[in-house]
Amino acid sequence: MPVTRRQSGRLPPPIRRTLQVVSVIDADTTDGTESSVTDLEHEDEDESASDWDGGRVQRKQPEKKRAKVTSPNLKKSPKQKYVAALTILPTMSLDILFEIFCLLNPATLLNLARTSKAFRDTLMTRKAITVWKHAWVYNSDGAPACPPDMSEPRWANLLFGGTKCQECGASSIQKIDFALRRRVCSSCLKKNLVYSVSFPKRFPDFDTAILELIPHTNVGGWSHGHASASKFYWEADIYPMAQEFGQYQRNVHIHKPGAKDALKKFRESRMKFVEDVLEHAEVCNEWINNIYESCRQDAEARKCVRYDAIVRRFKDLGYEATDISDIKYLPQVNVDRELTSRTWARIQPQLEPHVQRTKQRRVARERAALLHERRKMVKQVYGSYKKTLVPMQWIYLPTLEEIYLMPDFADLINSATAEPLRVETCTGALRALPGYLTTRADRLRQEMLAMLPAENGKEEGEVLEFSSSETDPVFLAKSVFICTSASCKSNRVLISWSGVMSHDCLIASRTSYSYMSTYHVDPAFKGLEFGFSERGAAAVSALVSLLEPKRQLDEISSKDLDDLDPRFVCMNCPIAKARGVHGRLAMSWRQCVLHHVERKDETHVLSQWMILPKDDEQRLKRQEGGDPSYNSLHWSCNHCPTHLDNLQRRNAAIEHVKKMHAEAQPRENKDFFHVKPSQRTGPLPQGLAMGPGASKDFRCLICSKNSRTFIESGVKAHLKDKHQIITPVQNEHYSKS
Repeated sequence: MPVTRRQSGRLPPPIRRTLQVVSVIDADTTDGTESSVTDLEHEDEDESASDWDGGRVQRKQPEKKRAKVTSPNLKKSPKQKYVAALTILPTMSLDILFEIFCLLNPATLLNLARTSKAFRDTLMTRKAITVWKHAWVYNSDGAPACPPDMSEPRWANLLFGGTKCQECGASSIQKIDFALRRRVCSSCLKKNLVYSVSFPKRFPDFDTAILELIPHTNVGGWSHGHASASKFYWEADIYPMAQEFGQYQRNVHIHKPGAKDALKKFRESRMKFVEDVLEHAEVCNEWINNIYESCRQDAEARKCVRYDAIVRRFKDLGYEATDISDIKYLPQVNVDRELTSRTWARIQPQLEPHVQRTKQRRVARERAALLHERRKMVKQVYGSYKKTLVPMQWIYLPTLEEIYLMPDFADLINSATAEPLRVETCTGALRALPGYLTTRADRLRQEMLAMLPAENGKEEGEVLEFSSSETDPVFLAKSVFICTSASCKSNRVLISWSGVMSHDCLIASRTSYSYMSTYHVDPAFKGLEFGFSERGAAAVSALVSLLEPKRQLDEISSKDLDDLDPRFVCMNCPIAKARGVHGRLAMSWRQCVLHHVERKDETHVLSQWMILPKDDEQRLKRQEGGDPSYNSLHWSCNHCPTHLDNLQRRNAAIEHVKKMHAEAQPRENKDFFHVKPSQRTGPLPQGLAMGPGASKDFRCLICSKNSRTFIESGVKAHLKDKHQIITPVQNEHYSKS
């Protein structure tokens, strides 16, 4: 122990001798293990005796002088590295040492006691108890107070003495079970914990009443650190308690005076002790959770500092904050260590590809948003131009996607600048728009004429002038074309000029972003792709030949056939049950053309039709009801552009014409119109009774007073359902009138 002051109070004169520095770590503690620091040792030594014998500074005689021997072949031995030692502290008195120790916290005192045997001997004596108590009271930094049943060094060892298991020595055991006052690993928990339910089976000779006298935990060995409502006891705590409790019970059994009161007081004191232990454990758990949370927050703060430093370095390289945000949780960034130049040089090549990809996506999004806004401006300008036209001309105008590809507008949309598009910027493109539309219409007409057979009005090498007359070849009903685009989702059969010009083919693929949508038009798109349909022309020729009075094929237009609106039946189709009728479907002339173009099997090689008589035609038209397109939002007024961006249903368009334009009887294609006529499928075809037994000239003979007529299959069904005649016989159960 350190030498105390003499009775005289005078210190001895210093001895001028050479001092040899020795390790402050005793040879007994250099085996790599921590010295056992748990309870204070009881010593009755004289206070004047030295407590530092194990770490005393040893002195030796100075070496004798010798002649210097030089040898060129001899190498100098490496210098011994100077090891610092606490050479001054051992010379101090205990009073001064204890004053210094009182300034330390419990964790530092514990580490100091493990530094050398001398410090251990000093701090683990009963004379140092005031130092430990002072440390826990004034320097504990909010740590829970030492419980009364444990010594201060032992409590400090539990909290700050390392993360090794106190049973098996396993490392990295962070969790302390404060109810058991132990730091143990999960394997030791599984070996040593006793479940309260299994206590009678494991200890059949012990009274279960002792369990309420022993502290317990609610965290089992197999619970992975999660608490439950169960109770678990440390096996080593059971045996001494069973022995002590059994002694009290034996005293009661032998009728020892005061034994019952002693047992009662013992039970009450132990139950109070268990209650105090559990309450103290809750305080400790709250403290340790606060420590963990504080450490987590400190780690998060260090991570944020590291991330901010990385962001600053990337910004210096020309990137924006949005380009860098995606790397925040990468393992190279989400680390609670300071960013050094060496670390940055190592992780920059790993992080920069992520930042570059994010930047490319950002630039693409910004570019797409800019193009989207420019297309919106083109749409606005195009809409303003359409308002200057007669609304029915909208049918023959190109779609927005095609306008985007118009050279003048395409240059404005795809400009490399970052400036938004304005109305005044589109003035030049708007002036060029009428010429573009005229050129487009003329080009399509020339393409249509080039596809028509020579007998359709064009001789080899002849170029016909454009005429708005309905006798122009492109207006004739026999000018049937078909869309050949692979991406077409509309009706592919295009009849005459109106069908080609109003065809709304899908020419753009849609690309969605999180905050907006835009169109990406295929740069390879060159316009409408179509070809002449020989099957469609053959169907029209066969249909026109059935009209009465006779009409010339080269004179009848698609509008003429629409006005006539006859009904035809395909004679190539087999007789079958159609719309509840045994026969064939009656279709409009446009449906017949579409039917013949799509049916390419061997039964429809030739186009064979039957036109319906007027009475059957009128009857079936009444059965058809309204056109399904009447309820679609594709109708507009032809007197004003109010429905340009707000298309209505047919009835709403009619009411608008009546109310706003004073037309008592609005007519289709004059006062209002369908903006996408090529997509109209017409009314639902109805079944026409045909074939044997198809006419209603059969009567039931059982129902003598009933004049109802049936088709043959109908009267048989009637006899079966109403009269229970399974096999009806003609002229006995039914007859033909």
